[in-house]
Amino acid sequence: MTLDPLLRKLAAINQALSALSAETCTTPGCNQAVSKPGHKLCYEHWKANNAQPVSAPKPTPQLSSSPSLLSATSISDKLVQLGVNTQTIKQPRLYPCMST
Repeated sequence: MTLDPLLRKLAAINQALSALSAETCTTPGCNQAVSKPGHKLCYEHWKANNAQPVSAPKPTPQLSSSPSLLSATSISDKLVQLGVNTQTIKQPRLYPCMST
């Protein structure tokens, strides 16, 4: 074997080894290794740059100040005030063809 093919083989091995070596984070002052090939930031800085924004908390529903609105709760409260036992109100009957 001559020197030229050996040098080519050595260059290929050197290139393969350099591809396997970890790159360092490109953030100034950070020398941590980059864990994924093709990435430029360490996990800590990648996570800081790609963190999902914190969404605002959902507003709590507010009770209506208008007494004119009708709801099942307001109907039930009025029936209780009138002395009707809401537990004994009959449920609507199903049609005979719909019963099981």
